[in-house]
Amino acid sequence: MKQNRNDTGIRSILITLMMMLMLGSAGCRNASAQIDSEPLSEFPSELIEVAAETEETMEEIELLPKFTYTYVSTHPFDGRQGIAWTRGEFYVSGNQSLYHYDYNWNLVQSCLSPFSDIEENVNHISDIDIYRDELFAGVERFHGGYAENFMIAIYDLKSFQLKRTYPIEKKSGLREISGITVDKDTSSIWVCSWVDERTGEFIYRYDLITGEYLGRYHMENPIAHIQGVSYFRGSLYFSADDGDAESGKPDHLYRCPVDVSKAEFPVVMEREFSHVMVQGEMEGLDFDYKNNQLLICYNRGVLIPEGTIGLTNDERRRYTRNYRGAFIYDLNLYR
Repeated sequence: MKQNRNDTGIRSILITLMMMLMLGSAGCRNASAQIDSEPLSEFPSELIEVAAETEETMEEIELLPKFTYTYVSTHPFDGRQGIAWTRGEFYVSGNQSLYHYDYNWNLVQSCLSPFSDIEENVNHISDIDIYRDELFAGVERFHGGYAENFMIAIYDLKSFQLKRTYPIEKKSGLREISGITVDKDTSSIWVCSWVDERTGEFIYRYDLITGEYLGRYHMENPIAHIQGVSYFRGSLYFSADDGDAESGKPDHLYRCPVDVSKAEFPVVMEREFSHVMVQGEMEGLDFDYKNNQLLICYNRGVLIPEGTIGLTNDERRRYTRNYRGAFIYDLNLYR
């Protein structure tokens, strides 16, 4: 019996030890699970914070100018409203005219009656753009600082014959068309306004194929007196007559990255044109994709300083009068 009691005692001790080990291991497992779960409860908030910081940093980088702009040359032309480039040649709009220039800026063709096939009473053409052998223009009747009868007019690029028109949605609030551009990436026609009121704070979108109105997008820090718009590599670029030429204050170039999933576009000031010798009025703009250049339609912009080198006094005096022409800039990535 003594041996049995010893055996029983030993078994009791062994059972107790096993239970302690089991409880200890369970405690370790529970402690381990607790340790694993603690960081997980904090990790999502930390991840969001990091993501927010990263997003903010990316947004700050995005809001820097995308390019630097180096002056190349100046070319006088007829017309004063808009400019467009395609296949190495240039197209220009006047208030009531259209012009085609070759790669050497020789006049190829002009159209002095672009409204003959339009039933409405119109008298003004905006900045223009070109897409698939068609010239897109904003057309309206402009008088006394107000516009009416405005529409999107599409012309055949070779003949300048009117092909079709798209009406402007009255409910959009648009009161004037200063510029138009084609964005094939989102299949859009973008329309802007010069009017320095609430209507000028938006960029208006139409379907490229049907002309259907697709809505308007508000611009942060709205741009005053927009004269032209051009889509280039994911962004809308705006030329603005927001300087005071009489007091020598320059005009500016702005950029809005395009994201049609958002209701508001950020605005970046790309370039201040303080280098123009005699300030005038910046009008339409476009991009030369082949040579990676910016084209600006400028009025009364006498000449850029680099362009005066080698000119005679008579040639310089020529630029003290009214001037209409294109200023061309090379593009280089800002960063």
